[in-house]
Amino acid sequence: MLPGQVRRFGQMTQVTKLRPARLEAYLCRLRGGQYIEFDRADMATSVAIWTSLAESGDADAQLLLGRL
Repeated sequence: MLPGQVRRFGQMTQVTKLRPARLEAYLCRLRGGQYIEFDRADMATSVAIWTSLAESGDADAQLLLGRL
């Protein structure tokens, strides 16, 4: 979601609503937008996060990865 546009009509200033856009995260960040960095409810994201920790020897991460 990108910030709204700032519109000026004479003396009146109006800010529009947030605008959805399909951008890469770094472009959205540069433009001051809101974006989802990662979704912890997404199974693939959870597996990726726990896998990196489990491979480094974290026993709790290994257990949680096994449960997933």
